[in-house]
Amino acid sequence: MVKPQPKIRRSAPPNGADDGQPFEDEGLSIDSMGTPVIPDTYFEPDFIIVHVGDDRDVPLVCIEVKKEGGSYKSAGFQLHEYIQVLASKDPHDEFVGILVFGGKFYCYSVRGRRAPTPGGDGWETADNLEGVFEKVAKGVLGGKGKRRR
Repeated sequence: MVKPQPKIRRSAPPNGADDGQPFEDEGLSIDSMGTPVIPDTYFEPDFIIVHVGDDRDVPLVCIEVKKEGGSYKSAGFQLHEYIQVLASKDPHDEFVGILVFGGKFYCYSVRGRRAPTPGGDGWETADNLEGVFEKVAKGVLGGKGKRRR
């Protein structure tokens, strides 16, 4: 499922609710990815693609789109923030972050590491983006990698 401009929140610390109080008393809630979250701040990537499971949504792809002429460094930092938040939500092993920057795109792993491109200049969007989605889909639907939880 594609979620356009979803609000994602940082996960609560693992021991945040171990004192016996219900989540509501601590000001926490559970997001669609099955993770307790702190509702004080949120991030809003352009798109997230998730695998809808029985008990939670499993993050597969996070996409941020920027116009050409903007700051690549700023856009990369923004995507890294989203990846950090989603990494704490137990994403699929095939998870990828994608920065579309004008007519080029760049892929990042769940660890925030950018995939190499020819000359570091990114890939042409139309030429290779479909291949990225096919790889993720095959990994998820074909059983490669863990679906986690």
